[in-house]
Amino acid sequence: MSLTELRCPSCTAPVPASDGAAITCRFCGATLVREQPTTGRQEKHYTLVLRVAPSNRERVAQLLAEKGGLDLERARALIADSPAQIQIGSDSAKARDLERAASEAAAQAELTMEKVTVPVVDVVLESVGTKKLAVIVALRDQIEMSIAEAKQLVGSAPVTIATGIEEPEASAMISALQAAGATARAK
Repeated sequence: MSLTELRCPSCTAPVPASDGAAITCRFCGATLVREQPTTGRQEKHYTLVLRVAPSNRERVAQLLAEKGGLDLERARALIADSPAQIQIGSDSAKARDLERAASEAAAQAELTMEKVTVPVVDVVLESVGTKKLAVIVALRDQIEMSIAEAKQLVGSAPVTIATGIEEPEASAMISALQAAGATARAK
């Protein structure tokens, strides 16, 4: 274990370790905020903010249905109130295309971006149970691997079988393994 001396970035004075999120330097009064490690993957998520005049609403709704993949009725409902906010997700090309197309359709379009942390977890196979072959099959269905690799993992339980995957994918994997008779959990 290595120890690191904590110092104030403003005055370089030693700062005591604290369990709290914020520490005040007793020499210069600077407030230091401790960053918590993220347990996820950073993604950029785009939102298109549209201001549409009543005379252009149908044209913009058609555009959103055509290029944005929205149902026409849903598109009409979204732009009925101005400003409309349309969540696009992490596809920057789609976001820019929709912004450009909305502007061409005479809507006032503004694209905003925010960084979002997508939670990720590890999946642990804790025990195999009595149906070892069923667990091997379930494991191979969830993760692309050879039979030999699946046998080795199943024989090594408890073992981490997947790291850094999104929660919905981890839940599906755990459910499949449990249906095969294994005990698995996310950590």
